[in-house]
Amino acid sequence: MEQLRKDAAGLAVWNTVTPVAAVILAVFALNVFCKSGMRNGITWYVVFLLFTEIPLFVFYFSRWFSFLNSLKTGYEGNDTMRNAVRMGNIATALKLGCFALGATASLVIVTGNTGYNGTITASETGIMPTGVIQQIIESVMYAIVILFSIMFLFFRELTEKKSEMRILTVVQILLMVVWCRLTINSQSPVWGIFHILILLNEFLFLWKIYKGYEFVNQKEKGSEEKPE
Repeated sequence: MEQLRKDAAGLAVWNTVTPVAAVILAVFALNVFCKSGMRNGITWYVVFLLFTEIPLFVFYFSRWFSFLNSLKTGYEGNDTMRNAVRMGNIATALKLGCFALGATASLVIVTGNTGYNGTITASETGIMPTGVIQQIIESVMYAIVILFSIMFLFFRELTEKKSEMRILTVVQILLMVVWCRLTINSQSPVWGIFHILILLNEFLFLWKIYKGYEFVNQKEKGSEEKPE
C-alpha cells in the first residue's frame, strides 16, 4: 500500500499541473509565435508545443498507469477493483492515443505540403488540427469521460456508506456527466468551471488515498451488509 500512496500523491500533482501547464504554454506560444508577425509562426508554434508538452504528458500518462497498476496490486483478488482499473487503463490509453493523433497530425500539416485549410488548436489535452481530426478526438473524448465515470462508479462500490470518499466518487460521476454534456459548446465559461471542479475533486480523491484511505474489501463489505 505504500507504493499506492506514493503513486496517488504523484498523480494528484501531475493530474492538476499538466492541463494548467498545457494551457499556459499554448497561450504563451500563441502570443510569441503567431501574434508577433513572425515568419512561419504557426510552424514554430506547433514545434514549440510538441517539445514542451510531450515531456509534460509523458509524466502525466505514466503517473496514471502507475497509479492504476498500484491499485490492481494493492487490491489483488478484488473483482470490483480489477474492473475499475480496467476502465481506467482503457480510458487512459485512449486519451494517450488522442494526444498522439493530434500531435502527429499537427506536425505533418505544418511540415508537409498537405493543402490543409484550417487551424491548429491547443487545449488542456494537447494540440490538434480543426476538421476531421478534431471531430475524431472529440468523439473519443466522450467515450473517455464515460469510461472514467464507470471507473468511479466501481470505486463507489468499494467505499463505506455516507463516507467522504463515497461522496467524492458520486460528485465526480455527476461532474463528468454534466461536463460531457457541456463539451458540445466548449467555448462556454461553464465548461471551464466544471473542468476545474473535476480536477479539484480528483485531487481530493487522490489525496485521501495518499493519506492512507483504504477501499473496502469485497468480502468484508459483503459480510457487513448481510442481513442478520
